[in-house]
Amino acid sequence: QSIIDSSTFGIGDAGDITIAVASNLDLQNSRISGNIESGAQGQGADLLLTSTTFLADKSSEISAKLASQGTGQIGGIRINALESVEQRRREVKRNDRRTT
Repeated sequence: QSIIDSSTFGIGDAGDITIAVASNLDLQNSRISGNIESGAQGQGADLLLTSTTFLADKSSEISAKLASQGTGQIGGIRINALESVEQRRREVKRNDRRTT
């Protein structure tokens, strides 16, 4: 399992995440996130993934979310794949709605 997390948990901004590979980016049981967590205040991370092909399996997650009781502007998710993008039963989530 791999985790790359640049979420903010207090007052302050999350750092942006950029991953650039010359060949294939294959996420298996992995998480990349730049969220604004509950009670946090700040700017969420922008997530930029660049590769020739991009594949994410069903156990992987890419997220930029605003948790309940968090405040701020969430970041964006951008996937640049020169040839193909494939998601196996998984969603890329960008959610700025508060849920309970």
